[in-house]
Amino acid sequence: CIPFSFKDPFDTMDMRTTAGADARYDIDFPARDHTLVGQLRQKGAIIYAKAVNTEYNGIPADPGGRHEPAQIIVSDQGYQRSTWAGNPANPYDTTRSASLGSSSGSGVSVSANLVMASLGEETRASCRGPSNHNAVALILPHKAMLGFDGGAIGADIYCDRSGIHCRTLADCAKVLDALKD
Repeated sequence: CIPFSFKDPFDTMDMRTTAGADARYDIDFPARDHTLVGQLRQKGAIIYAKAVNTEYNGIPADPGGRHEPAQIIVSDQGYQRSTWAGNPANPYDTTRSASLGSSSGSGVSVSANLVMASLGEETRASCRGPSNHNAVALILPHKAMLGFDGGAIGADIYCDRSGIHCRTLADCAKVLDALKD
């Protein structure tokens, strides 16, 4: 019965999946959970929220549209934005970026104590940056141990892997153990 958030591209059958984009998907409410979401739900996890991410897991172009941001929060590594959910910011200083990593919403949701754990996705530094900038623990197992495939927008089985953000490494290890069983 631990509250979780998931990076938005992870499919959750009872929550909208947009990958941070302002597009009208036919799969807004997916028919089934992402593999990892389903495993955690079966073990009693409370699926509390979807975490904002950089549009399509990367630095977006400007598609325009009604959700164009009023402000872009600059980080020392570039900028990030989600046309659907806005800019992720550090929860304790909203003038600072939550990091360039596209899993910044996962790091922020744990750092702000909204959830106990969050799953993100990493291709380059998508999980490491948010854990560093938001002072949360991270276990980033090899993709052969815990992958990102199995129901997600933008999933690349050759590059992407899932990361576990929690308040402590011990909590990250418990989540990893639950997913390995």
